[in-house]
Amino acid sequence: MFGSENRPLAVVTGGSNGIGYEPAKKFADNGYDVLIAAEDAAHLRDAAATLSASGAGVEGHASDLSTPEWREQPVCRI
Repeated sequence: MFGSENRPLAVVTGGSNGIGYEPAKKFADNGYDVLIAAEDAAHLRDAAATLSASGAGVEGHASDLSTPEWREQPVCRI
């Protein structure tokens, strides 16, 4: 379950691929739930499927966090 009181939470920007994916994977493999943010929703879904295989709760935020508009985008359960 995402956000469980028994698991710490990691927030990783760019966590759906490339250099951001590796820390997201390390957190998931080491008992963290993970919130990943990236612009591409398809990459978020693919990354979430892989990350959740370790038992981590994973949620995604499909937006560009470098802009103020990210606050208007909903967090999506992957």
